[in-house]
Amino acid sequence: MREIKRKSEQMMAEAPDAVLLVDVPLLLEVGAVDHFDCVVVVYVDEKIQHSRLMKRDGLSRNEAHQALKAQMDLRQKAEEADYVIDNRGGLEETEAQVAEVWQELLQLARDQRREDAVTRGLGDRKDD
Repeated sequence: MREIKRKSEQMMAEAPDAVLLVDVPLLLEVGAVDHFDCVVVVYVDEKIQHSRLMKRDGLSRNEAHQALKAQMDLRQKAEEADYVIDNRGGLEETEAQVAEVWQELLQLARDQRREDAVTRGLGDRKDD
């Protein structure tokens, strides 16, 4: 987490308006959620998760089972996430969900910058 924090701080110093996406597979397990504004979980069912892990890492069924058993259940992660991308369908469906979430995150970042500017007295204020 220290390396992620260091790189994030460096990137934000170089591009303060940037939206940073950080891939942290065990974010919830290590209790580091508070270091991030939003959490996005990519969800698949357990059978697909096992199959993909075995294929990606060349693991046996038992090794994949043990690796996943050491992690928080994906359903629980999805419950704790701000956004969930359902990766059980085809690539096009997943890409569409990713694009939608990314647009929402960009909008949140724009809204936050606007709010920060108003707080500092730099932006337009609306008197109600």
